[in-house]
Amino acid sequence: MAQPFSTQAIEQKSPMFVSLGMIVLDELHFSSQTARYDVPGGSGLYERIFRYLTPQLQPRPVDLEKSELLGSQSFHFLAGPELLQEMVRSLLSLLTDASRNTRPLIVWEPAPLSCKRELLDEHMQACRLVDIFSPNHEELKALMQDGEPERSLPFLREDVERGAASFLDAGIGPEKQGLVVIRCGEHGCLTLSQRTGVNWSPPFYEPASPRIADTTGAGNAFLGGFAVGWLQTEDVREAAIFGSVAASFALEQIGLPVFSPATSTSDETWNEVHVSARLEEYRRKLPAVRGGTV
Repeated sequence: MAQPFSTQAIEQKSPMFVSLGMIVLDELHFSSQTARYDVPGGSGLYERIFRYLTPQLQPRPVDLEKSELLGSQSFHFLAGPELLQEMVRSLLSLLTDASRNTRPLIVWEPAPLSCKRELLDEHMQACRLVDIFSPNHEELKALMQDGEPERSLPFLREDVERGAASFLDAGIGPEKQGLVVIRCGEHGCLTLSQRTGVNWSPPFYEPASPRIADTTGAGNAFLGGFAVGWLQTEDVREAAIFGSVAASFALEQIGLPVFSPATSTSDETWNEVHVSARLEEYRRKLPAVRGGTV
């Protein structure tokens, strides 16, 4: 798939992924467990059912003006369509002022509260500024249906594909060569592009797996992994593999997975697992369940 950006001129030491979603300290209250406090959270790490107890702090591209993070190969935004357009234009202006002539990969996760049928046109217009548009399947449903979406209806791949195709047909990216990525939780994910068409990938864990401690954060972790996978391979299926594996680490505990940096004798690990080993484990599952799609 032809990319609407080039990664060739980017310095080798530049970061690969920067998220401009919010990060907060969460209070987690459960019906049958002791409350937990000061858990790193917010949309910059992941999202959950919540209410804000303090004023919202939204990071913006101008906050990166003096930082090496401005040289990232990709940027993730969580915002409504109006704010998204403002922030993308600000980012591109900052890059021009800094004499950075290579356009980064731009990933847009629409803010859940902005996903309403009456804002569908605004979302489609904003999609022209980004390379990857990624609502989850409930947010997509809210954008495509009038009124409050009926959550009791069964999950149908056909509905997800139809909604995703509407955005692809309207155009993703400046050259309409971008991707639609729909995160569907226990149903896996859909990737859709003009070149590769429809591709479904399963989740790493089955829904009933005892390894799943908390599903919060899986969608956001998926997007970080997907962006890195796409930058490294330019292959949507490989990017979905990276995303699914990244999501698997977010599922295994409440809060962030345990990171152990690389040493002179070993690679980095997450939850004491090498990412390369988990990638291979996931790939071994795919031939039995898919021939192009699953």
